[in-house]
Amino acid sequence: MNKHFTDKLISISKSIEKCELDTVYLDLFSLNLIETHVQYSKAGDFILFAKNHKNIPLEKHNALIYELLEYNAMLNLDILSKDIKIFFNLLINQITDKLLLIIETFDKEDMLINLYVLSSYIIQFHQRTRLILRGDLKLVNIKSINLLESSLLEAIESSNGIMDHDIDSIQGLDKAIIQYLFALIMKPKLSKSHLYNFNRDAFRQMYYLSYSAITLISQRELVMSRVFQNKNIKIINGVISFEDNNWHKVLNKFKKEIVDERTKMPFEDLPKIADELKNNFKKNLGFDFDYLNSLLEFESYSIEKEKRLAHIFSKINLVSLVQNVTKCKEDEAECLIDYLTLRISDHSEYLDPLDKYRYRLLEKPLLQLEISSQSIYLLSLPLLINSVQLLSSRLMYNLIPECTKDNSDIIKNNIKNETVLTASNIFKIHTNKVFTNAKDFNYKGKKFSFNCEYDILTVINDVLIVSECKDITYKFTTFGLKKDIGKTIDYINEIAYEMIEIKNNLIVLEDIFQTKINKIIPLIVFKNHNISINTNFNKKGVEITSLNLLNDWINRTI
Repeated sequence: MNKHFTDKLISISKSIEKCELDTVYLDLFSLNLIETHVQYSKAGDFILFAKNHKNIPLEKHNALIYELLEYNAMLNLDILSKDIKIFFNLLINQITDKLLLIIETFDKEDMLINLYVLSSYIIQFHQRTRLILRGDLKLVNIKSINLLESSLLEAIESSNGIMDHDIDSIQGLDKAIIQYLFALIMKPKLSKSHLYNFNRDAFRQMYYLSYSAITLISQRELVMSRVFQNKNIKIINGVISFEDNNWHKVLNKFKKEIVDERTKMPFEDLPKIADELKNNFKKNLGFDFDYLNSLLEFESYSIEKEKRLAHIFSKINLVSLVQNVTKCKEDEAECLIDYLTLRISDHSEYLDPLDKYRYRLLEKPLLQLEISSQSIYLLSLPLLINSVQLLSSRLMYNLIPECTKDNSDIIKNNIKNETVLTASNIFKIHTNKVFTNAKDFNYKGKKFSFNCEYDILTVINDVLIVSECKDITYKFTTFGLKKDIGKTIDYINEIAYEMIEIKNNLIVLEDIFQTKINKIIPLIVFKNHNISINTNFNKKGVEITSLNLLNDWINRTI
């Protein structure tokens, strides 16, 4: 081992030890938490003001937006819907340029190490917060904690759930910011070495700028979705205002019904098909998914006791560690390490919402650094635990790209069958005239077949309900909402086309059901609540509901 390599390892170890960004982050978190109790200054505007305190991040955001609008001679302007994407991307690019100017001032490696340690701390803090809110962790059980964090967690512990939604929102923003910053810093064209080491003031500046970039990306996706009926924007004296006054009501109702659904219908992790999904995971990625699950045995240690937020490993030592913990073979350990290692994202992604990033720190928790042509790895236990928990959900929702093709039909068919069964049982509360997977019938002694197979055909009173059962995996980001509505429109077009066949064979259906049919309602039943249920757009006469709301829909509609 040469002297340069040894000295560099010592330097990295010292950087990990002396990283002091956690206090800056906690200050920002507490400011955001204070300021989440806000109200709209005017219906429909993204202008928020606090009840008791100044919101430093938001104040910085508003000042930055004013500065950019003034620079672009846009302080007073009407922006039509066709120009919205261009407008938002202009501002996002200009903010990114400001971020890159800061990033290029500092040593890239030092910045990555400091932000990695900070990210580890943020996730550990989030995990502690989540467990305290659920009542699964007591503050007295945490062994390694600083005074500021202790006071914050104590306030959260005594809040009796009042701040749950606020904290969820802040944590979502935190995660977006750290992943956005990592993607920018890892840009391949950035120089690796500069004179200055990363510092607290620089991080605070980068946080404010990232806050603004993430906020604009989120607003762009939201206003371009059908949540907004009127997409036109007015800029008045440097303030961006939306002409649509209904969007926040739609989102508030959506959030309320999501919470209600989670209470009544807790998440099911598809145990019946888990083995099939894991087999395809191993086939495509070269290691057993349960090797990842074995790492969860360190969860309580990571949350309650872990003091060192990043550990340094050579590739050989990391492979050995993985083998010892998971009992896997050497080639499997290498595949696991390769899969969990963070890579450089494509430049085209920086204008995109984070959902579209191919590599994200919270899913790829190993940071690889090169020293004298040798690789070392930084490993954070909180980031690793968080990654495994995320991957379990992503496997079940078919969001792991390498497995999408093989697992698509397995998940689709299982969810479809379960949703059709549950929905049909709800219909049977109201009628015995229910057919599932309806295609082939006996009509006047002969076989009759529809061209399409209908998930559920049912008649209540004199109303024929033609139901298609669907599932959508996105939900909780503005990009996800936009994606949901786009998929729903495709489903609407499908069922609207199928209605032609239904209407052409109404006499046959009256014979099959042995009743007169005076009305036909096409219906999409989502397994989980969907933003399109709350949104007003052209649904071509198709009704939309979810399993949780289906019984109420029947009582209200029929």
